Amino acid sequence: MTLVRALHPGVRKTFRELRWLLLTAAVIAIALFLQLRVISTVNPVDFLVYRYAAGEALSGVNLYTSNVFGPMMPEGGLPYTYTPFGLLALWPSTLFSSGSSFLLWSALSLVTVIWCIWRILPQHRRSLWILPVIATGAGFTSVMAHHLAFGQINVFLMALVILDLTRTHAADRKRFLPRGALVGVAAAIKLTPGLFILFFLVTRQWRLFWASAISGALCTLGAGLIFPQMTWGFFSETLWSLGSRVSLTGDLGTSGNNSITGLLTAVGTNPEMLISMVVVLSAVGLLALAARTQARALSIQAWLIIGLSAPLLSPVSWIHHWVYLLPALCLVLASGRVTRARIALLSLCLLLLVVGPQGGEWLLENTAAWLWPIAWIFRQSLMLASVILIFCLASHQPAGPAESAHQLPARTEPRPEMHSVLPGAQPVQDFIPDRFTDSAAHQPVVSDSRCP
Repeated sequence: MTLVRALHPGVRKTFRELRWLLLTAAVIAIALFLQLRVISTVNPVDFLVYRYAAGEALSGVNLYTSNVFGPMMPEGGLPYTYTPFGLLALWPSTLFSSGSSFLLWSALSLVTVIWCIWRILPQHRRSLWILPVIATGAGFTSVMAHHLAFGQINVFLMALVILDLTRTHAADRKRFLPRGALVGVAAAIKLTPGLFILFFLVTRQWRLFWASAISGALCTLGAGLIFPQMTWGFFSETLWSLGSRVSLTGDLGTSGNNSITGLLTAVGTNPEMLISMVVVLSAVGLLALAARTQARALSIQAWLIIGLSAPLLSPVSWIHHWVYLLPALCLVLASGRVTRARIALLSLCLLLLVVGPQGGEWLLENTAAWLWPIAWIFRQSLMLASVILIFCLASHQPAGPAESAHQLPARTEPRPEMHSVLPGAQPVQDFIPDRFTDSAAHQPVVSDSRCP
């Protein structure tokens, strides 16, 4: 310790940073050991489907006409439910042995979700000491527990979206891919990120819309050239029966399906047309809320609202689909004023994420009837947490200039041709004609937050 103090201040800072990074790595290792070796009671069947499907597709097998089989899989196999382009994206999972690939996949999953949370935090909140805190909190939620246990892909898709949308325009000019292109890639792998493309269309963010739509179309076309029969079969038949293929048993009302469709099915809502109407009306309301948030130059909050809306609207949303809850909760925690009501509300969200829907199902099956209301709250915990966080994100007001400046991306210089011709008028930002701007220059700086 005395030796460290005697070193140059810059070297001491490096030692402190290295200490927090090593502590974060230790937390990740402990979380992986506990989740995969102690807590998990299932085989990583989703990862195995990815691995076996990618290998079989390159051997000429049509994966949409039968299930995927292999070691550690159920006797009847499991269906591959992603796009043909997803097979190309998942090919790296075949490079190593099953055990090594799954361990690497799991470690990268935790590192990726930590990076996603770090990326959306305001600049003034990005201290290295918070990394092990994020790793501990994220690694032991029900969302990541299921994500790691089954070997899911959702955090990587979320990382593509967050990396893409938080790039600045200055960095965009130096890159081959325009902003929005990675969103299209994510939607070409799995359909749910396509809600972002619809959001860009609704809010008239034309550059993001065209970049994401064209990149998604090119990825799909490329997969179609390699897998023409599977691509035709997916878009002509499989796409329209994905709900039944994903649910496996055909029962959408289980506790694991924390979506609007799952909740309405669980309480016995009929017919299906009524459920579809509720989902459509919810989609319109959520898109309008996200558009209103975007119009107030709260870009990051608007994107997270869309990320939380996708599993709400999807017919089947398993626990590991709710990965946007983690960065959304951390952003709300790091923003705005600290009040008792706010702490209580966000503590409830954290409790809901830790206990999860399976905890609520256990209470329903093993406790007295007077505890059932509490059990139902936990059974639908992910939906409830998402509604709370969507409200906080939509009603957020930045607490000061540092947080206001965090709203990325913003153009530092307006294009010369966009200057107003009126004498004495202020320059007009590039995206003003699109009606909805993602520039922080138009965001008011206030000192309060509407979220309790």
